[in-house]
Amino acid sequence: MNAYDRTWAEFLAAGELADHWRDWIAWAGPRSTHLVFLVRVGGDRRIAARVAEVQAALKQAGGLDLHPRRFLHLSVQALGFLAREGVVTPEHISPPDVLLAVEQVREALAGQPAFGVYVGGTNSFYSSAFLEVHDDGALGALRRRIQAALPRVGAIDSWPDYIFHLTVAYYRGGDHHAVQRALEGLRQLPPLQFQVRELELLLLHAEGDQLFPPMVRLARFPLRLLKARGGGGLEVEG
Repeated sequence: MNAYDRTWAEFLAAGELADHWRDWIAWAGPRSTHLVFLVRVGGDRRIAARVAEVQAALKQAGGLDLHPRRFLHLSVQALGFLAREGVVTPEHISPPDVLLAVEQVREALAGQPAFGVYVGGTNSFYSSAFLEVHDDGALGALRRRIQAALPRVGAIDSWPDYIFHLTVAYYRGGDHHAVQRALEGLRQLPPLQFQVRELELLLLHAEGDQLFPPMVRLARFPLRLLKARGGGGLEVEG
């Protein structure tokens, strides 16, 4: 059983849905400014249409918050919470260390080629519904390169069992069986290929009950494109 099948089995066995926002508040507390390396995918029309199809099915279940198109993304690596003056914990990162992290990651990803991933069918954590994201290991390799590039930055969240996913909705409790029925019919959707051409470091600052805060870009890391050349080989663009 692979990690995605395990996740689905755990969701079925749970028999109930968690309240994502209550869990988030309990975990994050006052640490509202979060930094994360991610890939935005909302600009791809096919993926946006796939998400809309799944969200339309989920609407019938009720008790959830649907992700807007502008918020659709693949999280690659969390960096931590932005430290306020006088706050020092392993999960906080100071502004100077954010700048250091940007330079370290930029150096580590120099020459990193673009790559394709496949967005597939539905699955679910206990507090959110998502689309599975499959590839040949390139996202995992990218994540490890980021982690290896930041030995002097302590706010790294390694999550060894992390699986890549595209979240489409957060639960607010609700009817587990209704959500299960909505998702089961979409588990085997045909995969959609998406080209990962850049990584971004974004700052998300959630205020009060703001569900999907603005995504403020702090840095972008373009990946190098490969194009076909004569004789069947590849050459790097740019």
